[in-house]
Amino acid sequence: MKTMGVIAFFVCSAAITAGQQADQLYRAHCADCHGARFQGGSAQSLVDGIWQFGDSQEAVAKSIREGIDHLGMPDYGDELTEEQISDLTRFLLDSEKKALEQRSRIPDTLKTLDYEIDVEIFAEGLEVPWSLAFMDEKTALVTERPGRLRIIQHGKLDPDPVRDTPEVIAEGQGGLLAVAFDPDYTEEGNQWIYLAYSHGLDPEPNGKRPGAMTRLVRGRINGNKWTDEQVVFEAPHDAYRTTRHHYGTRIVFDPDKVLYFAIGDRGQGSDAQNLSKPNGKIHRILSDGTIPKDNPFRLKKDVMDSIYACGVRNPQGLAIHPVTGQLWESDHGPKGGDEINLIQPGKNYGWPIITYGRNYNDTPITDIVRKEG
Repeated sequence: MKTMGVIAFFVCSAAITAGQQADQLYRAHCADCHGARFQGGSAQSLVDGIWQFGDSQEAVAKSIREGIDHLGMPDYGDELTEEQISDLTRFLLDSEKKALEQRSRIPDTLKTLDYEIDVEIFAEGLEVPWSLAFMDEKTALVTERPGRLRIIQHGKLDPDPVRDTPEVIAEGQGGLLAVAFDPDYTEEGNQWIYLAYSHGLDPEPNGKRPGAMTRLVRGRINGNKWTDEQVVFEAPHDAYRTTRHHYGTRIVFDPDKVLYFAIGDRGQGSDAQNLSKPNGKIHRILSDGTIPKDNPFRLKKDVMDSIYACGVRNPQGLAIHPVTGQLWESDHGPKGGDEINLIQPGKNYGWPIITYGRNYNDTPITDIVRKEG
């Protein structure tokens, strides 16, 4: 019994020492940018459930070891030992898990400056729910970013996801994203449902990470199975990128039943100004994927004719004004650079040439906030 007690004592001491060391490493190397409580600062939060370059032990360790140049994160491979990088990685992932667990309690009310909002749980037990589409007050579809499409009926979540939905690249900010009902969807009507997701190419023979891009399909649900799938939008494969963030996307229909969706810049800001590239754009198509005759760039040389507007960074919100029919967009900008835009045909919304934002490490992107055109 004494021997067992001694073994337990030493195991416990080693664990405490490793934890203390990881905490010290974090404070010394990470806290200035990511915040003393992991909440974010000049760099992103580490406890929000989003890891742009993968959330596995190996992926996080690689980011620490090699750095992320375009985000201003230095590499620590020469400064920290592999054991220290491993300890720090475990510490970060454990801290995120604890923070998410603490945040899981749902309050009864939310208070704003002007009023209180009563909170009622509509569905629970979901993993990273990304988009919600209502057919009526009690029936909805919800996407889970890891790749599942779920049905909520009469306020109850079906425990079984819809089968045979598209395969997604569920890495970083990618996965199964937007869902929308066709404007003419009824039980007796066309029953089309639209999905947008991060579509990946086949792995390359050399083991290089495959490219990915936002893709749009439509299909029907029959007996809890995804059927009749049709590709509505797929970008040229040479435009696909190996990054795993800034997919953008929402799906909305205007009063004329024309479909709008958005693709983020995929981490390459300059592409948002390139009209031959799909990323960093708001797109406009008909429900079957064909191009409306009044699209602003239709039939122009070396231009994607689905493009409706350009110069956006990571547009994850689209909405049609219920009275005016105008299209509004929310754009996730860099630090201090979020935007709300009224989207108009052929307009350029500036990214990355004009922005009020800065890089997450506080370095400037541009000092231009207005520019002709």
